[in-house]
Amino acid sequence: MAKAAGALKVGAIETRFEQETELDLFLQQAVLPVLHHVVITAAELLMKLGYPPEAVFTELYLSGETSDYLRAAAVRGLLKALDPRSLTAQYGILSRYERFNDLKLERLMEITLEEIRSSKFAQEWSKEFNADYPRLRNLLKAAARWTHGELEQQTIDALQRDGD
Repeated sequence: MAKAAGALKVGAIETRFEQETELDLFLQQAVLPVLHHVVITAAELLMKLGYPPEAVFTELYLSGETSDYLRAAAVRGLLKALDPRSLTAQYGILSRYERFNDLKLERLMEITLEEIRSSKFAQEWSKEFNADYPRLRNLLKAAARWTHGELEQQTIDALQRDGD
């Protein structure tokens, strides 16, 4: 199918449908929530300690530095993505990496994968879908109440005006 669609110009990875589905759901349910939580926790901590919200949001993600790093990792790999970073950044990343090595994180990821593989998530999502998404709506409302969401939007708007 990939060959017929012309998608093999740079190659393909052979995987079973189940594996691709599980990997996609795992990214959505284990990796991205952790990233989301880390960024929000960092922003709230820095603002609580007196850093201006505009500087916090810009440094943590609006500048694109984080996405640039992830794009470099996608092209060169995680370790090679460190190469263009300053020696200070390389040292800071590598010397503090173990500090965040929490076995609980691995266990939470295992639980998430178990829920995906056992179809527990599929059943939960099916009920949510059939009920017209009540929990999702509540989750979105709760997320929209993030106390710094308005400051974030003001920063985005200001950056876009300055970029025009």
